[in-house]
Formats: sequence, C-alpha cells, structure tokens
Amino acid sequence: MSFKILDKIGIELGNQKVNNQYYLQQVDESQRASLSHYYEDVLGRDIRYIVDDTQTSLTLACEAAKKALKENHIDGKDIDMVICTSYTPEYVSPVMARFIVDAIDGKESVICFDMNVNCTGMLVALDIADKYFKTDETIERVLIVQGECNSRLNIEKTSPFFGVLSDIGCALVLERSRTSGICSKYYMLKRDGTDSIVYPKDGYSKPNPVLYTNAGLDPRIQLGAQVIVDKLGRERLEQVKAFCISQFAWTNCNLFSEVAQISKDKIPYVGDLYGYTGASSPILALKDRIDKGMISRGDRIVFWTYGAGVQHVMLEMIY
Repeated sequence: MSFKILDKIGIELGNQKVNNQYYLQQVDESQRASLSHYYEDVLGRDIRYIVDDTQTSLTLACEAAKKALKENHIDGKDIDMVICTSYTPEYVSPVMARFIVDAIDGKESVICFDMNVNCTGMLVALDIADKYFKTDETIERVLIVQGECNSRLNIEKTSPFFGVLSDIGCALVLERSRTSGICSKYYMLKRDGTDSIVYPKDGYSKPNPVLYTNAGLDPRIQLGAQVIVDKLGRERLEQVKAFCISQFAWTNCNLFSEVAQISKDKIPYVGDLYGYTGASSPILALKDRIDKGMISRGDRIVFWTYGAGVQHVMLEMIY
C-alpha cells in the first residue's frame, strides 16, 4: 500500500446552473423530442453547471484545491506534489499546477506538473501518485486537481456531447499510508477507436476548432465491465463496497451492473447532480459514498472509466 484518499473532496462548480431546456432551446424544434429523450432517459439528468465571465478552468481548479485543503485541515506547505489534469487548460505556460501552488501558498520545494488523459485523467493521476509514494520517501502528501471548462468547447449540436458537460474544479488530497492504496490496476486501449472523439477536429493548425464525434461512437461498456469481472474474479468483486465508475450516463451504470452482475446499490450515479464532468466523474461517485457514510477505512473500492481513444482504466483500491 502507499496512500489514502482523505475524506474531504473539494469541488467548485460553474456559477450558472442550467437545465435541459437551456439546450433544447438551442436546436430546431424538430430535434427537441429526441434530444429530450436522450437527456432524460439515456443520460438521466436535468442539471449542468457552466462558468460565467468571472470563471475559468484555472479559477475552478484553484478554488477546489483550497477547499480540499481547508476541509481536510491541511496547510498548503504540507503538499509535496501538485498534479493538475485538464483538457481545457487556461494556460499551458506556465502549467496550471504552478498557479495552484500559488493559490494554496505552497512551498518552493513542491513538485508540480500538468497532464491530459482526457476523461481518465484523475484515475491516471492516482496511479502516477502511487508510484511516487512507492519510490520517493520524501513524498508525504499529494494534491490532485482537475480544472475543466467544457462549456467553452465548440461542440456541434448533432454531437452526443452537446448539452452533456459541466464545468468543474475537483481536488483530493492523498496522504502516505501503509494500510490503504491501489491493490491492482488495468489499462485497455482499443486500437480501432483513435478517431472516435477528436478535438480539434482538424488539429490546432487549422482555424475554428470543433469537437468531432464519430457517429457510431461505442464506449464499450460491456467490454469494460467484462474485463473487470475477468481480472478481479467473482470472489473479489463481492468484497467491493462501491464501484465508482464513469458518470456519463445513467443507462451506462445500469448496463455495467447487468454485465458484471453487480448490485445497482453498489454503483452510485451522481450525473444527475453535477452533469458529466469528465475526469472527476468517478471521484464524484466516491464523494457520494463518503458523504453518505456508505464506505469506511479498509473497504475495497473499484474505480473505472473510459476516455477518448477509447482507453479504459480500472483501479482496485483499499480506501
């Protein structure tokens, strides 16, 4: 084992709370019935949070980081590493993590860097942090932060991502531990999915970037669920208290439950509370279980999500 996730997870949402009607009014009347069905019956949501003119992906990240430290009673100078994940960074130079260090009044000897693994970002960051804890004895606490302004992406109204995404900052503090951490992990990259979700569609060298989504996009929920069954086995699956998986769609959670033969009670869905938030979506599922007192120290949890590409990431952990 190497680290534990501290109980208080910091989040900062966009200041504008919008509902399905906000997006339905932006499409032709002939499209509204099918789009409403998609939002309500497939995704299972009516709420999104988007930024106003005072917010950016960086301000969301900084506020979430400050909340996570304050609520866990941790000082900024106690943080040895800051990892920021974002595919909508406000800055690429200097890295956003550098600004976050300033926001939390961090120390000069801190390690800080940004990364982008799309919607798998926070799980990959957990895996990276695990390796630092195991190889560098000077690392005692790591701050992992997401900052995302999805509403500023140019998304075509015919895309399955139109009206789906929320803007969010999310932060969690990791602390060295001998009894908690990652037990096993698995990455899976399907080679035929490279161009399933592309942004910018024609690259940054071309003007007017737009998000391209393959019309036949298949997140392969069945495949991801079956891989977890095969890798962990039925006995270990039964020991898991919570499956904190992608919150893209309510129906995906149900399908995951059916394929893996896991009780729906173990698979929280919070996409109806926040909208889809990308890399932090499985972390928000964990927050739900923590806040409701439904997991305790020593419990086994599983994180799973997928990102553009289509890359699947699974982490089995002791909380």
